[in-house]
Amino acid sequence: MRNRPPVMPLRVVVDANVLVSAWMPARTERGLREQNQPAAAVLSALECGRARMLYSRGIRDEYRRILHHRLLRIPQGEINQRLRRLLEQSEYVQPRNAPEEVAARFSDADDLVYLETALGGGADCIVTSNGCHFSASPVRVVAPAELPRVLPPEPAERESLLSRSLRWWRGLFARGRMQEE
Repeated sequence: MRNRPPVMPLRVVVDANVLVSAWMPARTERGLREQNQPAAAVLSALECGRARMLYSRGIRDEYRRILHHRLLRIPQGEINQRLRRLLEQSEYVQPRNAPEEVAARFSDADDLVYLETALGGGADCIVTSNGCHFSASPVRVVAPAELPRVLPPEPAERESLLSRSLRWWRGLFARGRMQEE
């Protein structure tokens, strides 16, 4: 049996709004708190290695500016720890300037740093809850809820498919259905 090349993680740039949604609990109808599931799934994909986050100095600064906002009411020590851990397992890249005609069509100039980082790092997609801000993006844009559909399969999923295929072939041989011609 030949060894298959490992599946490379999806290279993603993550908008700060996804981190806010994942780290700031939302109120439910009963007044209880729970995490935003699609945003939390993005962080889970990063942690398990199915996706690799790309960031630049501009994105790091944007994360700090937004996540340390007093209205978010997230303890500063917790934010610092989570952000440090996230950036340690991510890849720092140099942004590449977006073409002028693309940059001119961006409705929110603050979001241009995400596109330029994606271009500089060869990202597969930008994950954001504000897809409408990225309508001019030449890089694929996905919502947090869409990310699981574009991720490479988990190793367990690949292994189970391989195992099922091997069992099927072995069954054919065992029953004598495969005959040399």
